[in-house]
Amino acid sequence: MELDIYVNKRVNYDYDILDTLCAGLVLVGWEVKQIKKRCFDITNAYIKVSLSSGFNAYIKNFRISVPKDLKFATRQAGLRDIKLLLKKKEILHINDFLKRNKSSSVVVKRLFCNESGLIKCQIDFVRGKKKYDKRNLEKLKELKKSIICL
Repeated sequence: MELDIYVNKRVNYDYDILDTLCAGLVLVGWEVKQIKKRCFDITNAYIKVSLSSGFNAYIKNFRISVPKDLKFATRQAGLRDIKLLLKKKEILHINDFLKRNKSSSVVVKRLFCNESGLIKCQIDFVRGKKKYDKRNLEKLKELKKSIICL
């Protein structure tokens, strides 16, 4: 049984989802506490692949609010790159997708806690929607509502 911590509903509205992956996160103890308390901001987060220092993938712009009782030395770590736990094949898949599709992106759609209590994220390979696509989608939703009401 998975417990959803956060679901980015805006992804479905702004993007066409092409593919999904599931990945673990490398976190420090206080970060896990803050994420379970939902004290974070992931709206502007995106995935970046670094092949120069081994095969690593990171979440950029993942803000975790720092608790007040934490020591001063580590209080600067509110905004840091979170490493993703992925297989080499999956990291190469992300890298190839980003190189092939210049107008596409890889974003975090959902954070959840699995059966073991580990925090994981669902990564989506997305392509941005145009304004007219969004308008057509809204029209279809309104038509469905009106048909249901009749």
